[in-house]
Amino acid sequence: MNKFDLDKLASLSGEQTFGKDVVLAGAELEAWVADSLIQSFSRKIDGDSSADLSMKDFETTIKRVVPMGQMRKDEFTKIRAWANENAVSASLSQTSQGSVMQSEEFIGGRKLDF
Repeated sequence: MNKFDLDKLASLSGEQTFGKDVVLAGAELEAWVADSLIQSFSRKIDGDSSADLSMKDFETTIKRVVPMGQMRKDEFTKIRAWANENAVSASLSQTSQGSVMQSEEFIGGRKLDF
């Protein structure tokens, strides 16, 4: 593990590579690692006897990853808009001052009537 810069890997898997508000999900991280392992193995098959998994493999393969959040951004935006109008939030919202808003204070969306 010492040969991997975890801070750089975390940075590569987020906004630095993909833009604002786009980060890799768990399955996408798993696919990135698998692709990097294949990249390393491919170098070994091509005759590079020292072809262990390296940061270079991760840096090379991240360029081929297209996150679901980026690929289907318009669909997710539509789903969020629909949910804001038609669904009840499962969690409490906080105001910019940090206090928790009561259900009567929610703007938009459905409210539960008891």
